[in-house]
Amino acid sequence: MERALTQRWLTVLGSFFALIAISVSARGVFLLGQALNQTAIPTETFQVHSGDIVELLPVHNLPSPVYSWILTQDRTFLEAGQDRVFRTRLIQPGTYILNAEITVSDRSQRIRRVFQIQVADQAPLPEENDSTFIVDLVRTEPGLEGEDENMSVILEQETQLLKLLPLQEGVGSLGIDLDVLNDDNSDNNPRNDVNNAGTFFYETGSPIFIWFADSLQEQEIVVHAQVAGGVLQEQPFRVLSSSFARSQGLVDLRVDFSAEATDALSYQFTPLFPDGTRPSIPVIYEWDFGDGQNSLEENPLHAYETFGSYPVGITVRNLNTGNKLGSRVREITIDAPPILPDEEGPSEVEKQQLLDQVEGEQEEEPTEEGGGSMMGIIFVLVLILAVLGGAGFGVMLLIRKIRARKADAVQEEAAKETPPQEGQEDTTKEEKPSVDVEKKE
Repeated sequence: MERALTQRWLTVLGSFFALIAISVSARGVFLLGQALNQTAIPTETFQVHSGDIVELLPVHNLPSPVYSWILTQDRTFLEAGQDRVFRTRLIQPGTYILNAEITVSDRSQRIRRVFQIQVADQAPLPEENDSTFIVDLVRTEPGLEGEDENMSVILEQETQLLKLLPLQEGVGSLGIDLDVLNDDNSDNNPRNDVNNAGTFFYETGSPIFIWFADSLQEQEIVVHAQVAGGVLQEQPFRVLSSSFARSQGLVDLRVDFSAEATDALSYQFTPLFPDGTRPSIPVIYEWDFGDGQNSLEENPLHAYETFGSYPVGITVRNLNTGNKLGSRVREITIDAPPILPDEEGPSEVEKQQLLDQVEGEQEEEPTEEGGGSMMGIIFVLVLILAVLGGAGFGVMLLIRKIRARKADAVQEEAAKETPPQEGQEDTTKEEKPSVDVEKKE
């Protein structure tokens, strides 16, 4: 019984720890996935002051959007929301991270961006201004450019936020019409719709950030309000991306050029745009080749008369207005080709020197051959003597060997002719030494 109870408790504890391990591992995988995904999410930074209300109003074209806002600080979760407009009040100075996501219902399309919010200390109180002489309803960051009906805001490169700050006091609700082509309220005026209802900007006149989440090129918006006497005041302006503004010649272009040699003194010139934004409006190219010659062609071919360095300049202008869009001056150097040696042959002096050298070598040549032939003769004589001496020594050894064999043959024949004595066996072979002795005696 006790054993079964112990096993049951161990099973329960094991399941408990297994659930903890699974949850921790799942949380780790989730955080790792977030970290990996966040590296690819574009980030934008903006600054507010302690106590400011932060409102973000997204502008996009996704159908049936679903919004997600997550605010953190130092990896600590602070708040989250799913409303169309994100709003909060930040009190403590520091850096906050806002993860923004807009998706369609089936999540087939998604827009994501990370906003880094830097909260500074309380801003100084603004100076009191007489709003009687203020004509505009709002001030923008970045600032407005242009005149009268042609006011525009050009967003900086890689940014999508436009900040609107109300200027007048005592006006009615500040409405923002983000789509002047459609009449949402069906009053036959497509420029007075309210696309920011429910925001603090509309109700109390606090600043608001408009987030152009889609790929923005150009969009016209209208800020409007009811002023004294029930008159509707409008402030229209265009919002442009930096790349689109460059293509329209509204900001200075970064211009450069390439110079490719076609032969020793001729070059083909081509305009370049380092930002990758080629003007989409009619433009004219003015070339100054640095030698007093000019051209209005887009890709001119120019031939110089002499080698050297030339300051080449290009200026791009709006064809309709003549305004300069961008220019560049750069020096190119045309080096003279290396001088090749004369291929007609040596001069008379060089020929005489070569002839004298050849004759001197021919005069010295017999002496060298005579010395060489004498040494060769001596070497051959020594070699012949060595061969003869060796041959004579070999012949002498051969003669001695023949004589020794002949003497041995005579001794064997004499031993065969001597008859053996009676009672004794034939021991010719054993008594061969004694026969040699008798012969010697």
